[in-house]
Amino acid sequence: MKRHCVVALAVLSCLASAPAAASAGERVVVVPSDGPGPPQYDHVYVHEVGPQDARRVLVLMPGTDGGAGDFALLAREIVRRIPNLQVWSIDRRSQALEATSMFKRLEAGQVKRYYYALSEVLKRYIERRFEFHAAEQTTTEVLAAMRLNKTPMRDDIGRFFTRSDLVKYSKAVPPEDEARSAIDEVRELVIKTMPQQPIPALAAGATAPRQGV
Repeated sequence: MKRHCVVALAVLSCLASAPAAASAGERVVVVPSDGPGPPQYDHVYVHEVGPQDARRVLVLMPGTDGGAGDFALLAREIVRRIPNLQVWSIDRRSQALEATSMFKRLEAGQVKRYYYALSEVLKRYIERRFEFHAAEQTTTEVLAAMRLNKTPMRDDIGRFFTRSDLVKYSKAVPPEDEARSAIDEVRELVIKTMPQQPIPALAAGATAPRQGV
């Protein structure tokens, strides 16, 4: 049975844990969140700002490319101005790919290990999302299975694996900006292959909301 993405992203098995809260009025809470990828990363981070005994909570969810840090200053200002309120900013599972600790591999010249980790993340996601063996397969075997299963985005995924193999198994060294953007590429591939949630049908007599309202 398919385990569909709750937020949808496989995460790097070697990333660091979430940072500690910045002050006594702030903390980070880990909330379980099932999805593709290593089970130890089946959670999201909720950044709480404000008094723990607040009677009201404002939840802020960032956009696809955003994170809880986008709301850090705003959350503190809202709490300062509005009494008895706590603000929660959500870091979705995909934010694990934003961990800058991964870039230390590049800074240390460990480009092969960096690309190996990214390839493993994508393979494990493909295996869990499309239900065929991928994690222990070669690129050729994975691409053959993707063609057989008519996996979406298989050409784009294939190009990523091909470039990764050049780095992993030869002396090819990509430009630094290309290597850093590889994380964004993996995230984009995952987002574009997420299961699409059906749009609920409108009840009889109801009208769709106007855009921009």
